[in-house]
Amino acid sequence: PMAAGEGWASVSDASPFGLGAVLYRNHELVEYFALDLDSHTCTSLRVVRGESAFLALLETITVVLALELYKP
Repeated sequence: PMAAGEGWASVSDASPFGLGAVLYRNHELVEYFALDLDSHTCTSLRVVRGESAFLALLETITVVLALELYKP
């Protein structure tokens, strides 16, 4: 849980080749993840690796995954 005076922030990013996010607490790194979009993952998500047409979907997946991983 967040105590008074503490600031939390998450920064996420996705590309046609991978995705990741970082969790900060008071500007200090707390946790991070990075995933490569391998052929199995692309098949599961029905995306084509390297195709920017899927970027909005990958960005959304990255945010949802970060929220799931970083929840208390």
